[in-house]
Formats: sequence, C-alpha cells, structure tokens
Amino acid sequence: MYPPNLTVGQPICNGNTYSVSYSLDGPGSLSVVGGTLNAVNHTIENITIGVNVVVKATSGTCVTEITVISPASCSNVCENPGISLSGPVCSTSAVGTYVVNYTLVSGATIQVSSGTALNGVVSGVASGVPLSVTVSLAGCADKVILVPAGTCAVPCQKPTLTLASPVCNGSTYSVSFYSSVASVTANAGQVVGNSITGIPVGTAVSVTATAGAGCVEVQSVASPASCTVSCTLPDLSVGQPICNGNTYSVSYSLNGPGSVSVVGERSWVTR
Repeated sequence: MYPPNLTVGQPICNGNTYSVSYSLDGPGSLSVVGGTLNAVNHTIENITIGVNVVVKATSGTCVTEITVISPASCSNVCENPGISLSGPVCSTSAVGTYVVNYTLVSGATIQVSSGTALNGVVSGVASGVPLSVTVSLAGCADKVILVPAGTCAVPCQKPTLTLASPVCNGSTYSVSFYSSVASVTANAGQVVGNSITGIPVGTAVSVTATAGAGCVEVQSVASPASCTVSCTLPDLSVGQPICNGNTYSVSYSLNGPGSVSVVGERSWVTR
C-alpha cells in the first residue's frame, strides 16, 4: 500500500483569514487542524492569519501529512498570492489528461496556456504538457505560475486479430488474417497484405498485432500435418476471446462444408 497522493496549494488571503486548495488523488480520508474542510470546492477555509494549517490524508496505515505556513500579513494584496493551486491529478473522465484545482482571491481572474479553467478546476490538459497559469488582479502586476506536467497513461486497447485456416501450397502453407491495426508480424513466413505466406509445413505460425508499446494481440495457427492429402481442409476462422465475468467466449466462421466440435470447459462457441 502506498501513502495517499495529497497536494496542497499556497495560502491566499481573505481578510483576516486565509485558505488553500488541495487535491487527493486516489483513496484516502482527509482531516484538517486549523481550518474548515470544503470537500466540494477542494479547499481548506477560514484559517486564521498566523496559524499554520495541518492537512492529513490517511489510507489504511499509510499517512501523508502537509503543513502550510500562514502568511505573515494580508495587508498588501499584491504581496500575497492571488491563487492557490493543487495537483496535477489524472482525470477519471477524460483519459490521457489531467486536472488542477485552484482557488482565487476575490476579484482575481485566471488564464491558462492549455485546457479550460472553470469553477475552480483547470481540466483537459494533455498528459505530459506543462501548464502555465496567469493570475490578474486590479492594481497588481500579473503573476505567472508554471505547473509541472502531469503524467497520465492511456490504457491499452488491444487490437482485433482473426486468423483463418491454413491453405496448402506444396511444401509451404499460407494463412489469411484480419487485423484492426496495420502493424502485424509473424514468426514464420512473410506478411503480404492480409496473408502470411511461405510458412514451412510442420512449423506453427504465431501472428502478433501491435497497437502500441506492450499493447498486443497474439494468435497462433498449427501447421497442417501434411500438404499432400487429397481432402480440402474446412475453411474455419476463430476470433480472440472476449471475457464474460468468470467465463469467456469466441466467435467463429465456417465457410463451406464441415462440422464444428469444441474441446474446452464450455462446449459452445458464439457464431
């Protein structure tokens, strides 16, 4: 188990009190000493000037604790930050992007270099892209803050790969295939269009479709025992497995005459 991923922003003044924004990425519960937790707005509010606030995130036996030092004074609004930022946190609704929570002082406005700033959240910033935040407050010079880029991996979506039955060509055989991606390789023979040709009889072929680093689908076809028989092999193709809870199913196509039998835990297939 890992410590909770808690980030807390810098303090911003609100009269005789100050507030900070926070982000908690993943599981954990929050407790605060010195202020009021506003979980809806991702802020800790009503902290008295001169009082440091302690924010603690707990997940099981793991604890992350952050202490925010109070501003010395809030008399000069231009000397104090106009914004409190926390994050970045990977988005759960827009894969491959991250969000940053923020709280502005009264009268301040925000501009961002990427994504959209709305209602205390900068969203839609692409993974790996740093975020520049400009805060403007009347009578004060603009402040520019650079937020380091969040890294939010895109989950693998395995390609679709279907292999047909082997077709004899003398001492070699070929296998046709369908792939939803262009990158297809085989451990034997040559990939030509939508077929693997020149596979030596007696050698099984393993075909790999690749949609990205570590995101692959692999299917195999056994070699015909011999290519000198007079019969015509049934034209059977079988797709990759699809999970259904604790079981899985596969689709198949039988082109032409022949009967289908299945050896496995479940004696059925989906056609």
